[in-house]
Amino acid sequence: MHLCGGTLIGKKWVITAAHCTYGNRLIKFAVRAGSSIYFTGGQVVPVKKITEHPKFNRTTLDYDVSVLELSEDITIENALPIEMADADAEVKTGSIGTITGWGSVSMEDKYKPSHDLQMVQIPVADSRVCKEAYGNTSKHVSERMICAGYAEGGKDACFGDSGGPLIVDGKLTGIVSFGYEYCAAPNYPGVYSSVPVLKEFIDSVVKQV
Repeated sequence: MHLCGGTLIGKKWVITAAHCTYGNRLIKFAVRAGSSIYFTGGQVVPVKKITEHPKFNRTTLDYDVSVLELSEDITIENALPIEMADADAEVKTGSIGTITGWGSVSMEDKYKPSHDLQMVQIPVADSRVCKEAYGNTSKHVSERMICAGYAEGGKDACFGDSGGPLIVDGKLTGIVSFGYEYCAAPNYPGVYSSVPVLKEFIDSVVKQV
């Protein structure tokens, strides 16, 4: 069963969202790498250990990051690790980011995954404008978050894309976290966990081994 997306940052390390793993300790997680077809092909490797950020808040989704240690290396040739953005990287408003995933492409059937891996490019949104937009909702944009999307909406991550990557300038910069009530809503850019801000935690987990 497809649960969430993730990003390979090392041969046996995957980054995803903490809300994808929280409360699911009894599930035997596995990662599929090297395939662009839903639930088919590639290399499937069991997850050995899950480390969620200790400050993760399941209500606000602050610190929404989880590090997965795999039981063995990903060796399939077409699945290569991506470099993370530096901890001091400045994510500029207007920079074009790329998001990928098997999430829903239609609100009419919002829980139906896509058969083929989807990709869309969206600009990084102004953090101040994004914070104001979500100020009247149950979710609030913190300093651990990056917003991305068009003011007019229409392009966004959606149900099933959680935990997947936001790539800016060829580096993993964000992790799909949450959005407004429905996907690609005007004036509500998608919200992503900030990899630069959370990189110290990620590095600390990987370096423990």
